[in-house]
Amino acid sequence: MLIAHSTETLTEQLEKLRACTRDSQLAMIVTHGDLHDGHGTLINAARFMSDKVVGVILPNGNTPQPGSDNVVSASEFQDIGYAEHHHVDLLFVPQRSEIASSVSFVSPFDCPIAAETDRITCYVKLINRINPDVVLFGSANYLDYRFLEVLVRELDMAVRLHLVPTIRHEDGILVGSPAEQFSTTDRKSVTTIYRTLNDAAKAIESGARQYNKVANTARMALKTSQLEDVDFFILDDESLATADEKTTQFRLICNARLGGHVFSDNLEFAL
Repeated sequence: MLIAHSTETLTEQLEKLRACTRDSQLAMIVTHGDLHDGHGTLINAARFMSDKVVGVILPNGNTPQPGSDNVVSASEFQDIGYAEHHHVDLLFVPQRSEIASSVSFVSPFDCPIAAETDRITCYVKLINRINPDVVLFGSANYLDYRFLEVLVRELDMAVRLHLVPTIRHEDGILVGSPAEQFSTTDRKSVTTIYRTLNDAAKAIESGARQYNKVANTARMALKTSQLEDVDFFILDDESLATADEKTTQFRLICNARLGGHVFSDNLEFAL
């Protein structure tokens, strides 16, 4: 497996990768490290859809920055082992300065949830530098996928986007979630998110049409489970605007916080 910590090294490694297999299909997946079986599902899907896979580990507030291509942190060492085991061909671990952006944009949707513009512009930078044929997202990152989809279309970028279903434990917890390490009590609180998404969907499928009331009921249920900073949205999945009487394709989105961790989940359904 090839590894790059800078855009200069990335260019060199991409040339090596493409020289090995001319006219091959290249897939890209983007993560924040701490690779787990949820990421493994993305890598496997990327491998199925392409000949070569480039994995990107974006830095975050808890990610130590590498000093050079010869220095790695303990967490990065584990990620390298995981990526190599899953047959990633090239792993790109950039420093913050190489992917930071001061550019912002106005959301193309009338969506009540603000777009993470820094992250979206970072995706665009990565696409321009790596030039993949396809970029894969887990469905937990649905909004990023939709916002980037518009930019790709408007900028006429020659890349496909593909959404991969998120995998869960039997209690609804996302694989790789911080809740996996929680106490039984706190983990049970987090399971309320997925359960409440399903309860709201069942209410709408059963005829509830006062969507504000359904959303408020969902927020109350989540708050009684000790979750904080709760947001619950019922959206039209096509426009990403708040659902109305014309909506037939729904996207329910929930954000909440517990123990210093933010949990986001979503659910799609149709009438």
